Amino acid sequence: MTVRIVPSILRFFSAREKLLQVQIVCFGALVFACAVTSNCAEVITDNIYEQEVRPLFKEKCISCHGANKAEGGLRLDAIQLVRGVGGSKEEVQNGNTVVIEILERVVTDDLELKMPPADGGSSLTDNQVQALRVWFEAGMPGPDHEEIPKGPAEHWAYQAIVREFPANQESETANPIDIVVRRHQEAVGVSPLPATDSATWLRRVTFDVTGLPPTPEQLRQFCANDTHQSRRELVDQLLASSTYGQRWARHWMDIWRYSDWDGYKEELRGSQRHIWHWRDWIVESLNENKPYGRMVEEMLAGDELAPDDPDTLRATGFLARNFHKSNRNIWLDATVEHTGKAFFGLTLNCARCHDHKYDPIAQPVYYQLRSVFEPHQIRTDQIHGISNISQDGIPRAYDARPDEPTYVYRGGNEKHPVTDSPVQPGIISWLPGTLEIQPIELPLGGYYPALSDTVHGNQLHDKRSAIQVAAGHVQSAAQSLIDEQNSRVTRLDPTSETLAQSLYRQANLELEFALADQSAYQARFEADSARMTGHCYEEYYAAAQLAAVREYELSQIRVELDLLRAQVALASAQAEPVKDAKKQSQKLEDLHKQLSDARQAKAGLPAFVASTKYTSLGVEYPHFSTGRRLALAKWITSPGNPLTARVAVNHMWMRHFDQPLVENVFDFGMNCPKPVQLELLDWLAAEFLRTGWDMKHLHRLILLSDTYAQSSDLALAPPENLRIDKHNQFLWMNQVRRLDAEEVRDSLLAVGGKLDCTSSGPDIDYELGETVYRRSLYFRHAYEKQMSMLVLFDAASPNECYRRSPSLIPQQALVLSNSVLARDMANSIALASVRLENSVNDADFVTQLFESTLGRLPISQEMNQCLEFLGVQGDLLSDTDQLHSFGNEKSHAGSSNAKNRNPQAQARASLALVLMNHNDFLSLR
Repeated sequence: MTVRIVPSILRFFSAREKLLQVQIVCFGALVFACAVTSNCAEVITDNIYEQEVRPLFKEKCISCHGANKAEGGLRLDAIQLVRGVGGSKEEVQNGNTVVIEILERVVTDDLELKMPPADGGSSLTDNQVQALRVWFEAGMPGPDHEEIPKGPAEHWAYQAIVREFPANQESETANPIDIVVRRHQEAVGVSPLPATDSATWLRRVTFDVTGLPPTPEQLRQFCANDTHQSRRELVDQLLASSTYGQRWARHWMDIWRYSDWDGYKEELRGSQRHIWHWRDWIVESLNENKPYGRMVEEMLAGDELAPDDPDTLRATGFLARNFHKSNRNIWLDATVEHTGKAFFGLTLNCARCHDHKYDPIAQPVYYQLRSVFEPHQIRTDQIHGISNISQDGIPRAYDARPDEPTYVYRGGNEKHPVTDSPVQPGIISWLPGTLEIQPIELPLGGYYPALSDTVHGNQLHDKRSAIQVAAGHVQSAAQSLIDEQNSRVTRLDPTSETLAQSLYRQANLELEFALADQSAYQARFEADSARMTGHCYEEYYAAAQLAAVREYELSQIRVELDLLRAQVALASAQAEPVKDAKKQSQKLEDLHKQLSDARQAKAGLPAFVASTKYTSLGVEYPHFSTGRRLALAKWITSPGNPLTARVAVNHMWMRHFDQPLVENVFDFGMNCPKPVQLELLDWLAAEFLRTGWDMKHLHRLILLSDTYAQSSDLALAPPENLRIDKHNQFLWMNQVRRLDAEEVRDSLLAVGGKLDCTSSGPDIDYELGETVYRRSLYFRHAYEKQMSMLVLFDAASPNECYRRSPSLIPQQALVLSNSVLARDMANSIALASVRLENSVNDADFVTQLFESTLGRLPISQEMNQCLEFLGVQGDLLSDTDQLHSFGNEKSHAGSSNAKNRNPQAQARASLALVLMNHNDFLSLR
């Protein structure tokens, strides 16, 4: 017999069996035949399938030979399907043609026959080929049966959303969420935990809606009157507060990849300056309960929906955020990828280089979707009252190149475009709906912003302000001239003028220039208006001639003014006392050069020639937008799209329960298993659509459900619950979750009485997070520009964060004990408690501290321990002879000298720091 040792499968042997293989090599085939049992062979072959063959099929083969596409009628995504073409062990060993062809195709050098194909991924390694050969020759052992993956037509996420109101035999007013959940619990034999206590529910719902803790007053009031009606009123009150929009904006900003501008010094490399306008739009849209579908449409195509509405244009920050300075393809790839992931839960980026391995998305489909975004670019429009866009402005999308072609890149390589067949815009054809593209005619301000009311108003304001400033300078210069003449009798040289006279002449010329500038602007505005609005030629001709005249007059004054400024600057420098001869000499040399240039400019000014040529006020953009992005947005938000509503409600559910209904929050494709709570997901999605994408309605429905109100205390769980459903898939308990990074910082400020909930405004320097008390939402958050405290508590990555992953590390406790922010808030709490007008005893202080930091009253043991701590700590701090200052004792809320501090306040501040490190401060139960 022939003995063959396969290196790639040696690892499946135990140490004793490997030694046996060495003996085989040494003593021959007879020893091997006697020693290796059939049981050992079974272990080898079983392991080969599970650990070698199945992963190989999944990685290399299933994209062409799976449920989506079974080329040649061959499917390799379930073992019984492979056996169906491979035949029995004897057939394989006797030369089954299918198996022989598979093995030949994976090793051939013929690129026409080789599998996987050159554009479908890398070839099989020698070890993979050998493992496949051994498995075939062993008769394809493995499990008897595997679940055969379903095709797209049967995949749960691609089915239409059907709203079936769940029947309830006990009460017609029961929350539909509870009806669905309880039915499933009963079917599997698990029991829901009882409702949590009033204080825990209040803390839970207040954080979930606003990201802030309830105040002690809210706690006492609610716990004294906890009814279904009071809960409904509280939820309505929280949803109506501005803090709701601030909290939930951060959730959606995770999903939509919000990032403030990124770059080196003043160089913009990623996102856009003033992108914070998009953040403010998100907050405002949530607070006004703008329908989710409308928000999606405005983010993708606000410039096509409302091209002359600055408020709506802010929404296209979703597109502006993807800007990438160095590579347009990276920019567009990110746009396509995250449009798919964020709005309809498909990983489109997997089809950029080749057909999607799991979903029926061919590579050309990816480029059809890219073609939707191909024409767009980003510009910054002026806002009311500010003409300088470097100071402020709205970054917004617009179609700059409507005819820009899109090409498929071979293997995803931008260096190899298929230029002979441009790709037309398209969508995923097997999903319902069509891409109905209609070009959109833009209003005048959309394609020529210089004539918009905003820009025109800003320009008029700037011109008038310049005139007022210049007039003020004339008055100042005149007064200086009078003062000079009255100060003493001087002998004047009639052939020369004093510096004050020169400055007075300059001020008058500057006023003349400001007036001429306003006149020239108005003439150019009228000429541009006549040209852009299609007035008769005679009217345009007359306006253009006048604009040319006014512009020439302005240029004459400008060269005169530049010359006079150069003369005055030189005269002023010559009159200065010399402190540094070398610097003075260089300065005078530069000023002489400036004067010479100004004289040449005046001498070179051409004579006026009647003309209609003048300088237009601004850039003229395309008069039409393609309508592609609006068509895509309408397809995404169509009620017939089975993905959009499911993806959105899954995100919302996860942020209330810390557990999504669909685990793959950004991938609902074929690789996403059917969720246990599919009926609940679909009911919520259908309700979302029925109410017109009403987010507050969905929040209210969830927050007032018994499912949401359940306890999270695992000690209350019946044993059968843990045995049947240890992962809580049937929602029989609530989850304990750690506060998000922003909630941690904002809670510190809230309990310290310092939180500033002011809405809106530019991003704040991230390094000021310990000294500026605004909500965390408003600090700069970009690549390499993030507040260190937020990063430490797992803030969202600006690159991608569809779901946060909370950590528990020692540095978090150090921040809550030693940071300037934590100590300042602790001091603030303590000092407020010892002021004469608010002074309280230690027991009342402990009660108030527990209410504000932990959202509950202390139990008797906690009260006793805290009182003992305050007593002992107060005595120690009162002994000033034993006190020694160290480190940086100065704090924003405390004294710089430890011996001068109130011992009682210091002890209470220390206790506050302890509770800020309490698990109940950092957690929602």
